[in-house]
Order: sequence, then C-alpha cells, then structure tokens
Amino acid sequence: MASSEMCNGPDVTLEVDGHKFHCQRNELASRSPYFEAMFSPNFMEKEQKIIPIKDVDAVAMRFILNWSNDSSQIESLKEEDILAVIQAADLLQYHQLKKTCEEIMVQRWLSPESCLLTAATADQLSLTKLYQKAFTLALWTFSEVRHTQAFLELPLDNLVHYLTQEALFLGPNGDEFQVFEGVSCWLDHKVSDRKSETLDALSCIRMRYISISDLKSMLHYTCVESCDEAHLLIKCVLCIRNGVDISVEEINEKEAPKVVTEDDVSDIDSGCCDQFKRIAETLSCRSEVPEVSSVKAADDVSELSNFKKFPSSIVSRAERILRSKERVLPTVACIIGHVIEEERKLTQIEENDSPSNNIAKKNKKGKRDRSGSPCIFIWDHSRSEKPIQLLPLTKIDQGPTEALGYTVVTRGQDLYVIGGEYLLGYGNWNKSVWKYNVWSETWSFETSLAVPRRHHSVVCLDNDLYIIGGCGKFRVIMDSVDRYDFSTRTWHKCAPLPSSLYSAATCVHKNLIYVISCQVFCYYPTSNSWATLNDVNIPAGMSFNTAMPYGEHIFLTGCYSSDLMCYDPIREKSMRQIGSFQNPAGDACLVGSKIYSFSENNDVPCIEMYDIEANSFKVLWTGGAKDKNISFKKLGGCFPLILYETLWNGSTGNKKD
Repeated sequence: MASSEMCNGPDVTLEVDGHKFHCQRNELASRSPYFEAMFSPNFMEKEQKIIPIKDVDAVAMRFILNWSNDSSQIESLKEEDILAVIQAADLLQYHQLKKTCEEIMVQRWLSPESCLLTAATADQLSLTKLYQKAFTLALWTFSEVRHTQAFLELPLDNLVHYLTQEALFLGPNGDEFQVFEGVSCWLDHKVSDRKSETLDALSCIRMRYISISDLKSMLHYTCVESCDEAHLLIKCVLCIRNGVDISVEEINEKEAPKVVTEDDVSDIDSGCCDQFKRIAETLSCRSEVPEVSSVKAADDVSELSNFKKFPSSIVSRAERILRSKERVLPTVACIIGHVIEEERKLTQIEENDSPSNNIAKKNKKGKRDRSGSPCIFIWDHSRSEKPIQLLPLTKIDQGPTEALGYTVVTRGQDLYVIGGEYLLGYGNWNKSVWKYNVWSETWSFETSLAVPRRHHSVVCLDNDLYIIGGCGKFRVIMDSVDRYDFSTRTWHKCAPLPSSLYSAATCVHKNLIYVISCQVFCYYPTSNSWATLNDVNIPAGMSFNTAMPYGEHIFLTGCYSSDLMCYDPIREKSMRQIGSFQNPAGDACLVGSKIYSFSENNDVPCIEMYDIEANSFKVLWTGGAKDKNISFKKLGGCFPLILYETLWNGSTGNKKD
C-alpha cells in the first residue's frame, strides 16, 4: 500500500521482521477488525507512529497490504508463500483473504505430496477447515502419500495418528498389507533412530485383515528381521491366527527376548492357551480373513510349533492388534429431495409464441407447488436428528424446468448427474454429465451423453460407467447400453439388453451387472454379453426400482410397495420377503449393513432403516410441522456417498489433543 496511492498519505508505520510499511490507519481499520481495535481509543497504538507487528512474515505482510489495495493481486500469490499469508491473515483478521487463500490452496496446490505438511501447518495455526481438507486428502490418497518424503519424515506420534484412522482408504479391496509396506519404508528411512519405535509403528497395522501368507512374508522384511521383538510379535500374531497353543513366558522384559522351543511346552499356562484359542476361533469365523487350505494350515502350524511362549508384553500387544476393527470409510445415505419455497421468486422467461416456452412458463409457475428445488439431503444421526441439506442440484435445475428422469451415481468422492429431459416431447434434453467433488466442493463438466435419455439405470463397475435402457427421443423405450471409460473419457457401445426397459433396479454383484424388472438380466463385462435368468420367480405385480447387493444376496425395494425382498442369484430361483417398512419404500440405498428407505406419505417425509445383521426395521425420522419444506415425493434417486466431513463431528479423525 504505497503512499502515492493514498489521498491523505500514510500516518502510521508497521514494522514487520525488520521491514517498514508506511500505511494509513483508516485503510487498515476498514479492512481488518484487528487494526480497527488497535486504533480505537482503548489501545495505546492509536497515537503511535511506528507499531511493531510480531509473528508475521514480511513477505506475507507486503502481500496483504498489496491485496488490500488491489484484490486481483491474489493471482500473483506463490505456492511457497501461501501458508505464511494464511497465517498472517488469520492473525491480523483479514478473514476474506484467509478464506480465499484456503480455497486456492485446496483447488490448486493441495496434493498427495503436500497434504501431510499442510495438515501439520494448519494444525499449528488452528486453521480448522484447511486442516480438515488436507487430512482428508491424506486419508483418501494413502496409496500415493506413503511414497512421499513428507510421509517418511513424520514423527512417530503423527505416523500413529495417521495410520490408526478407520477412514484410511486402502483401495477398492481394502489391502491392509500396504499399510505394512508404508511402515516398513518409514522404519528403513532412519534405521538406527527408529529401531526402538518399531513395535509402536507395527501396531498401527490391522493384522486381522492380512492373509496368513502375507503375514509370513513380513518376517523377511528388514525392519522385522533386524528387530527381535518385531519378529516375535509377527510370530505371535501368526500363532494366534493359526490356533497354535501359546503362553506367556515369565522373563525379564529388559533382556533381549528369546525364542522358546518345544522343550519348554510343559510350562504352558493352560488358561492363557484357552484364551487365545477363543481369539483364534473368533478370527476364523470372520469372512475378512482369507482362508487357507487344510494342508497349508497344517504346514503353518508345524512351522510355528517352535514358537509357543512369548513375553507378556508381546502377547498383550498381539491381542490388541488382532482386536482392531476393520477400516470403514465415512459413508452416509443420500436422497435427492426437494426444498419447498412458499414465496419462490420466479425466473422471468422471455416472451415468445413458441409452444415449448408456453409450457415452460406454466412449469415455472408450478414450482410454487410441492415440487420445489432439487437438493441432496443426507442422513447423519451423529450430526442431526433430521435430514441435512448437503447440496442444491443447480446443474439440473438450469433449464426452463427441473429435468425429468435424470440419475445420480457416486464414485468415490465424486457425484455424477446424468441425463434427463427438461420438457417432455420438445426435445429439450440434458446431454451433459456433471461431476461434483465433495472434497473440493466444486462442479465440473465431465462429458456429454453419447445418446440422450431419461429414466435410465446407471451403475459403476471398476473404472467404467454403464448407462442402461431408459426413454429416448420420441418417447421410445430403449434397449441400448453405453459404457463410459473414466480413464480415457471415451464412450463405447455395449451389447443391447435382451428387451427394452426403463427405470429398472440395477446393481453390481460379484463383478456382474444385474438388471431386475419384470425379468432378471445379467451382464458379463468380460464377454460383453447378456443372459436372461428365465427361471427366477418374481412376485406378481411387483415393480422394483432399487437393487442393493450385500454378501451373497441382492435386496430389492419397489416404488409403491413397503415390502423388502431378498434374492440369491446363484442359489435361489425365487425372491423371498424379508419384511416390510411402515411406508412404501420409495427410494432406498445400502450403507454398510443397513438399508435406508426415504419415503413420503400424505406429504409427510419419513426415513426408515433395516439392519441386515440384526434383522430389524426401525423408523428413524418422521417429518413434523417444521419440516414442511422437505419433500421426498418425487423419486429422484438414493445412493451412498463417501463424506469425510462427517469425521469432524465426532472423535474419529479429529485433530490430536
């Protein structure tokens, strides 16, 4: 803020880290509550000509003053300076600049390489939002982060805090072994300094979910071979996993642990053996633990027979490790509902004589009724006892009316809005596929539809998006299937459906695509072919709109039925009723082992849940007089969504105490 640019000239000098900045009090006070308070009669700085400013970087101060005079200076901000600017803006209460810098940091420069360092800096500066964004990225991109220098330089406490998060994403298959690989690289990075930290680092690994063969391979890594206690820990875990009788050895814990042979078996504590037999039996019942053949299991037991006694510290640590729960991503149930506005301001439509515009005018007026504005609601009972508005679907509400028959599908933290028609019969199609990223909170254009359609079915399988059936031009029901490759961003034609259909229940089960309407169709991606399962007994008059795979079964709900159906496509020839919701199911989705149903009865919205494991139904929420602005009436779609922001409302993933 140079003096030549100010009408009255500078009347105060800020001294920052040995640099002097000549400024005007009124300008500073108008931009910053910090300076406004400083120059008030209550503070001695009001009359001072030179004011020292501590804990602020001079480069950051210069940028803030330049930005105050010209906000376009934000475009010249360098990546290496942004954290210092955020820190200074936070201290000096330039709130808008701080917010802008955080947004730029997230959208431009936050990456797997920088997220850990940014999270640590934001934590120190108490920059809550930036910390949450940076740490979320670190959790989501662990497979990349573990190869970065920032990961290798983490102090032990930070490493443990990071790797013990339940929301650590380990890829589609949840490969826990890559956590061990990350720990191994971290230990090898500073071998001598970190040898004493080996057990604490290894304890971050959820060994319950690593195969026996991978556990055995861990014994040959340098970080384990070079540490006797680490070697014993893995052996102890293997013994418990294989059901080998073990006991606690009474030894001096300060001495180097020794391997005890079969000659010492006579000293085994039978009570301890029984305890770990029970642990092993519990683990063997878990489907997450890969099974081994009986011959291989026998070989494993024989190989481990020399390891039957372990120090008490090793046994207790192994037990604690094996009781760790499976990692679970923070996922919420979502519904496309509508927000009802009593006095909605209508968008003016240019007057002309076209039939489509006259229809549009009528439809715009119709927005005063129970249709409302499309919005994604989430159900997160830990945050609220009612649905929470997450996101207005502005991209599908930009035409003369809200598009009809569009679909929404999620893939990771991305949400895709696909297809639909604005005015039936007038060829006004939504041909764009829009993507919303819940982490960056930004919309972007993904692609255009190969063929416009509405009331189609959509699923994601591996790296592909499949658009199935629906209604096309001239209201023709379609049998075509298009596949979109996310990596190449190209469309490909697939084999057509055995028969045309729309609004069918569709899901991916055992890497196959099932489409369930009045018949059951199964698509085989590897051969690009469909099969019709003619021998399936479908209840008469049942129309399914949602299919949800869980375990060996597919659970199904219908548009106008409260019944919940279940079907095993491999072993069963008929669908069986599990039970019933209190209201017609409407839209439903599966989150974990729970099915959430969003419905509306007599203009009253309702959320119900079926717990598959507990085999129980429960009404979670029923709208009251204060909830008349929420509508689930139009079947817009329902889906699970990975939403890391839910972590910051509980203890999991929060900043360290």
